[in-house]
Amino acid sequence: DTTIDTAQVAEAAEELKEILLSKQKHQKNCKQRIEELVEVLSKSKVSFDPMKCINGPLFAVLYQSGPVPFWEKYDLQQFTKVNNIKGQRYTSVATTPADAVTKATATSKSPSSSSSFDIVNYAEFWGNNLSIQGFGKCLLMEDGTSTKAAISDNDSISSASHMLTCPVNYKVEIIGASISIMNKKFSLNVEGIGYTRVLYADEEMRILLAPEDTTDERWMEKSGLTVVQL
Repeated sequence: DTTIDTAQVAEAAEELKEILLSKQKHQKNCKQRIEELVEVLSKSKVSFDPMKCINGPLFAVLYQSGPVPFWEKYDLQQFTKVNNIKGQRYTSVATTPADAVTKATATSKSPSSSSSFDIVNYAEFWGNNLSIQGFGKCLLMEDGTSTKAAISDNDSISSASHMLTCPVNYKVEIIGASISIMNKKFSLNVEGIGYTRVLYADEEMRILLAPEDTTDERWMEKSGLTVVQL
């Protein structure tokens, strides 16, 4: 693989953020540049601290490519002219042996606050008049390419720094959802398993890929969906 130096990565990240946060992103000539920058960053294999780059407030989706995501299928923006928000929030939780995807997870010495997250998927279809939230749990997988086993604290995570090197896979278990209609909430029976691959992450932006289809096609996403969140 071609090595991309730190300066190139930083420049690409700043340029991508600038484009996505401006009105230019809707111009046709910008789409090619966005894709080029996403590709550069996705291949950069940056290291990141999940406690600073994954854990935290909601990150809004400002760009997506690949299969049409769930939230786009029912978006009413073209009719309502409302700027709908879609995104995800990850909140760190301590892991225990009971949280393991398989018995390969070893957390006997101390829980890892960087390998497990509560996740909220949020999507507006008509502003906050009509929105949906999905709730789930997210667990770090064994390595950047396998989605078959959970990680051990003694594997690729440093107990001191908790730094990870992209690409990094998480297994996501969706455990419920709710829909809000004119400030009235209704629970939805939603369950399923999916996977998220972190291709790039810093404290302001992340690039995520769905490496496999999720188990409930009604609510979740197809393999190949790539999103940029800020």
